[in-house]
Amino acid sequence: MNATSSSVRERYNCTRPVLRILPLVAAMAFGLNGVAHAATIVVDDASAASVAGKCTLVDAIAAVNGAVAVQGCIAGDGNHDTIDLRAFSVPTSISLTQSAGGHALMVSNPLTIVGSLATDGTPFVTLERSSVSGTPNFGLLMSSAALTIDGLILQNGATESGYCGGALAVGDNLVVKNSIVRNNSSSGGGGGIFATGDTTLRNSLVTGNSASNGGGGVAAVYSLHAYDTTITNNQVTAADAIGGGGVYASGMAIASHSTISGNTSATHGGGLYTLSVLNLVHSTVSKNAAQNGQGGGAYARNGGISVQASTISDNTASTTGGGVSTSDGDFTNSTITGNHSGGDGAGIFANNATLMYSTLSANVSAGVGGGVNFRQSGVANGSIIYGNMPDDVNTALHTGMTGAFDLIGKAPFGVPSGTLNCDPKLGTLADNGGGTATMQLMNGSCAVDAASASPTVNVDQRGDARPGAQGSKADMGAAESDSLQQSSGDDIFLGGFQ
Repeated sequence: MNATSSSVRERYNCTRPVLRILPLVAAMAFGLNGVAHAATIVVDDASAASVAGKCTLVDAIAAVNGAVAVQGCIAGDGNHDTIDLRAFSVPTSISLTQSAGGHALMVSNPLTIVGSLATDGTPFVTLERSSVSGTPNFGLLMSSAALTIDGLILQNGATESGYCGGALAVGDNLVVKNSIVRNNSSSGGGGGIFATGDTTLRNSLVTGNSASNGGGGVAAVYSLHAYDTTITNNQVTAADAIGGGGVYASGMAIASHSTISGNTSATHGGGLYTLSVLNLVHSTVSKNAAQNGQGGGAYARNGGISVQASTISDNTASTTGGGVSTSDGDFTNSTITGNHSGGDGAGIFANNATLMYSTLSANVSAGVGGGVNFRQSGVANGSIIYGNMPDDVNTALHTGMTGAFDLIGKAPFGVPSGTLNCDPKLGTLADNGGGTATMQLMNGSCAVDAASASPTVNVDQRGDARPGAQGSKADMGAAESDSLQQSSGDDIFLGGFQ
């Protein structure tokens, strides 16, 4: 782990999952001929404690940690064993009632826990802190080794002071897929998930979690990769918190075909906060709020933001960057609309910003640069920046934007020669195909066929071909007006949790 990750972990004031010495039998398993074979331990009893002659989850974890048979569970061998909960093919809850020290379940060897899914994609097995009155607060599972969770619901975990990760606290790489992490809380960081290695989310839902410090839904102290995942209605509550109502990551954060919505931070980064680089691809960031800070939708503190074929809408920041706040931002085939800021740059606040065939409209700032405010340089090609308040483009250096084939409304410090200034007749933000909402050009729009005959991007936000690829001129903005709206299957996420 790098120095940045270490310092952030200390600020979280969390008890870090500590690697444990393998028992002698496990060490021998690795030593014989240098080969070990992972075990699959089948759980056949949903009790929260050990049961004679049965294999419960508690017994299975003991078998993994100790590499020995426990009750009805076969021995693990420490070589990334699997605990199999797929025997439960109807809704089943494992309700934990007591903690072994911060978290009820403690894992010290690499492990996968897998459950089965209903036809609608909902996991059958729920792992939870009991809701019975008088149950003490504790997290659900802590692991000092790599962990994969596949097909589970994790809910109602609640860590006390000194522990992070209401549902999961992992001191190594973490993968969560086909799962729901909901209604957990932490007095530190990571209301739902806290991990110090690479964190990967696939086809999962993280919702209703709360943290005092950073990462209301997910705190990834290294990096985060979210694919086909929804992170919604999570919050960070402390007035001096790091931030990241939905997600905090101290390394790179990538969201692909994902939705970050309705999250709230008491400070910065209502939806996402990263100390490094943020990449949004075919994703939606909407209705997030930074209540006392910048970056209502997303905040990249030290790195830049790359946004491709994505929509950033209806986010709010009390200071700058209602949509996004970043040092450098590249926006391609993207729609940024309906964002609000109490300072400059309601849509985008950046040192440097480059817009390629994007649409910025109906963003409202209490300062300047309703559409985009950049402090150093701004470039736009094939883009629409119109209908933002109090102006569309502003800059701290009073230099104006450079570029070509753009439509820009009010820009006090100049626009490139040939830039259009007319009503593009944008439709409302809607599902026009392609997986993310767009603003279609309506009949009579002056932005139709007004861009390049050789566009720098050959598809629009929905993945549809731009006419310029066939020799005629492309439309300005993120979405072509005359598209056949026939996107490839890769551009549409149809996951069960959306």
